[in-house]
Amino acid sequence: IYKPMLDRYRKIIGQLLAEQNQSS
Repeated sequence: IYKPMLDRYRKIIGQLLAEQNQSS
């Protein structure tokens, strides 16, 4: 069972978190 979407989501979430941290 492969989860390519999960990997993509993880990258998106990571970028989103980084942006939020910088914005804070």
